[in-house]
Amino acid sequence: MSAALSQTNGGITYVDVAFSLANHFKFAAVQNRAGKFQIPGLTAIRAAGATILRVAANNSGISIVNPSKRQPLAYPICTFTYVIVPMQTGKAAELKKFIHWALTSGQADGPKLLFSPLPKVVLKASLKTIALVHS
Repeated sequence: MSAALSQTNGGITYVDVAFSLANHFKFAAVQNRAGKFQIPGLTAIRAAGATILRVAANNSGISIVNPSKRQPLAYPICTFTYVIVPMQTGKAAELKKFIHWALTSGQADGPKLLFSPLPKVVLKASLKTIALVHS
């Protein structure tokens, strides 16, 4: 990012927490559905993810934007990182191996980059979906 873009006085942007910290951006506390003002961080992101109790068979309904008020610590402007995957590919084995790593062992690297590990229910649904990828 150029210096001019990272230092526009009064500018508003939405980027991930790690990028904001690295570029010394100021944070705004945002009011969540529980009426609490929260800033982004691992605790607030994890709380937003904890609002997902089930995932539909087609993987719909896993948004954590403006999560329910059950989690007063939740930051209301969170999202998952998504991967769009072809269900049939000549590289299915390699693709499945990489995505499986990202969903399992790779999660250990997330907090260092200020990414919260996936909630168990989302992880389970993701692994089920990846199992459908074939050659």
